[in-house]
Amino acid sequence: MKGLGFIFLIVFIAAVSLAATVHAAEFTGLWVGSVSVDKVSESQILVNSTNPTEVATPFKFRMLLHVDTSGNTRIIKDVIHMWKPGSPGHYALITDDTLIPSNFVCDNLADTEFCHRISTAAYDFDGLQVNMSGAFSLGGLLTGRLVLTPENPTNPFMHRFNPEHDNLNEDSKPLKNFAVFDAEGNEAKRVCSLAEPKRSCSVDADCPAGEICAVNTPILEVYRVTRDMTLTFSATDPNGSNASPAWGSSLMAGLYQETLIGLHKHTIYVSGTFRLQKVTDIGELNQ
Repeated sequence: MKGLGFIFLIVFIAAVSLAATVHAAEFTGLWVGSVSVDKVSESQILVNSTNPTEVATPFKFRMLLHVDTSGNTRIIKDVIHMWKPGSPGHYALITDDTLIPSNFVCDNLADTEFCHRISTAAYDFDGLQVNMSGAFSLGGLLTGRLVLTPENPTNPFMHRFNPEHDNLNEDSKPLKNFAVFDAEGNEAKRVCSLAEPKRSCSVDADCPAGEICAVNTPILEVYRVTRDMTLTFSATDPNGSNASPAWGSSLMAGLYQETLIGLHKHTIYVSGTFRLQKVTDIGELNQ
């Protein structure tokens, strides 16, 4: 409105909660943080072994997550912050070392010889990344499975120079569950469960009474280890009155839970807390 030389502006202001306005794209980028495990199940005790109990001293380890521009979250184990020359050039997050020699440099400054690398020794898996299911958001939940195969050099049961833990027989050939062959001379895929010597089968009826036709699985000296991780994001900063101004945008925290299979004859359950800090907004890997 105008009058007597003055201009009056009517401005409408609406208050909307932060949680409602934060879009998934705002979480895009590399997140680095720590997990503090303060409860572990007593796997040697069968009674209530699924309920983790408090430990004397929490165990902490680093965790790396990347959220892309579509909101997909991946677990990664190491990443290098580099520069990709071009017109214009741009910074990139590299998890595939084979791309480095011909595509990226450490920085856009010619005299820079050192790159920033972030990694964790707390977990490993085949490949460069593991996809997670769920939502990276306030109050959201993410789940992911890490598998450490018997062939992985970081498998805790693997000892390359110990013949008792290399998954090879005395002839340095892959260890198998007996040399059982079918009528055509091929290695049997299924064998009778109790028969000695072992014999091939297709259905239970091929076996003596009381036996089943079971998969002929390898006898392994090195076991497969599976880690099922669950991250439950808190809707509010667990620090309460000491909440960080970055909470909900570049700082996230919540409950951490994990189930480990294969490390012990009984499943191990652990729980604790996690806290993640966003260190860059780069939304894609290796580009």
